[in-house]
Amino acid sequence: MASLLEKINLDFQQALKTKNSAKTSSLRLLKAALQNRAIELRAQKKELNEEDALMIVNREVKKIKDSITIYQQAKRSDLANKEKSDLVVLQDYLPAQLSVDELEKIVAQTINKIGATGIVDFGKVMKEVMPQVIGRADGQQIKQIVQRRLTPSLEKS
Repeated sequence: MASLLEKINLDFQQALKTKNSAKTSSLRLLKAALQNRAIELRAQKKELNEEDALMIVNREVKKIKDSITIYQQAKRSDLANKEKSDLVVLQDYLPAQLSVDELEKIVAQTINKIGATGIVDFGKVMKEVMPQVIGRADGQQIKQIVQRRLTPSLEKS
């Protein structure tokens, strides 16, 4: 199986050959972000690995989603549509997203594992959960689940 970086490079070359300008543009931006990260890592005497690449793709997808929201609020559907096409291209490089039930299970297991007792342990739980779900779940969704699980119920009889 080809690595994520190889897949991106092959798809970029294919998009160039087929003159698919939308996909070429999207992948060019992604490749630039990956290259910048590789340069940062080289300065630290490290190599860009699959986890780093996945993190970059995830970050770029998040940026695009944020841009779509901003453009829609500004009633710039032309720019929002361009970003949506970029989003479709980049989402192909992310693994399948976890369901809410799967996320709940991961968060519950992590809370039990580290013995979290309240919201003061929020950072510890997030630090443990995020590497397990990288690229497979939205950070905001995870944050909400962790907060809900760590906040004591207000239902007192």
